[in-house]
Amino acid sequence: MRPAQAEPTHELRVDPRPETIYTLGATGLWLGVEFARPVWAPSQCRWCNPPGIDADIRNALKADQTLGANIASYGTAGLAALVAFGGLGMAGAQQGGGHFGEDALIVGEATATTMLVTNVFKGAFGRERPHVHALTAEQELNREPSSDDNVSFFSGHTSFAFALATAGGTVAHLRGYDLEPYI
Repeated sequence: MRPAQAEPTHELRVDPRPETIYTLGATGLWLGVEFARPVWAPSQCRWCNPPGIDADIRNALKADQTLGANIASYGTAGLAALVAFGGLGMAGAQQGGGHFGEDALIVGEATATTMLVTNVFKGAFGRERPHVHALTAEQELNREPSSDDNVSFFSGHTSFAFALATAGGTVAHLRGYDLEPYI
């Protein structure tokens, strides 16, 4: 015997036309801002000295090779997308709701908005990346500055993963999906 399915706690009302237009617009702006980073990113840091705890954590976790850290960072964002979208798709299919398109639109809207806001704040704060702050004077002279040097706050990967996880989990909860705890 199959367990009783949870009833949706709230009806989600989605008007696909304006929400799709908004989501596509926000995604376009986010990606446009992302690709235009060399134009808008601060060339000088505004927030140059990290608090002591940041330096302590960086020194404790610093790796000589960055491949593992990059895989973990990008992997977390990719995994969040897979769990949010894949989980919602499976949950909807399992329960016969047929709401994947609406669910994906809601999650995409939240994620695009979050990423656009994240980039606005990155430019406004101008926080120097910890690895740039830790460079010696000689290392600083022997490298090419990057438009990524002063846009470390707040983390784009963390914002992306959190927006996906939160929006996906909220949709799953509101729809009453059995897979909600996993999403």
